[in-house]
Amino acid sequence: FPVTITAQVFTISGQLQPASGKYLGGAYDGYTSDNNLPRTVVMTSPNGGETWPGASTQNLTWNALNIPNIKLEYTTNNGSNWITIINPYPASTGTFPWLVPGAGPLGSTTCRVRIMDVQDSTRFDESNANFTIPPASVTVVMPNGGEALKAGRLSSIRWNSASILNVQIHYSTNNEFEHIVTGK
Repeated sequence: FPVTITAQVFTISGQLQPASGKYLGGAYDGYTSDNNLPRTVVMTSPNGGETWPGASTQNLTWNALNIPNIKLEYTTNNGSNWITIINPYPASTGTFPWLVPGAGPLGSTTCRVRIMDVQDSTRFDESNANFTIPPASVTVVMPNGGEALKAGRLSSIRWNSASILNVQIHYSTNNEFEHIVTGK
């Protein structure tokens, strides 16, 4: 029988094998840039029972394994509505300094924080139980009646507040509040 020889040289290489790392528990399967390591996220604080005043800075903490970025949310109504705190945020930090919002004049005892994997929203955790943001309040200390303030002179305005970040001071020269000053 006749023999045919090609005019060009070619190479035969070995058969492609799947990367064995996937099957031995390695991080990559050789075919994707994603890893197959287990991913977990656990909220550690607040985890229930805390009282965090509005306008205070509290550290949110968590443990995350093999998750690059997380989303943090909070609720003041036991999860009926969630409000984004930050998205995305590096999961590896394990902490976020949160300026706690006020919860109004009634406060809330049904607050929780939720952490979520940005790439997979089915991977999340939240506070194990509710925490409290106490009622917001403000009381004018000075002037509070009977003082004789003179026009054109500086006068101190003092107040006590709780769970409030900013206040608006309204004053009147004719028993109708028409002037506003914003303060902290």
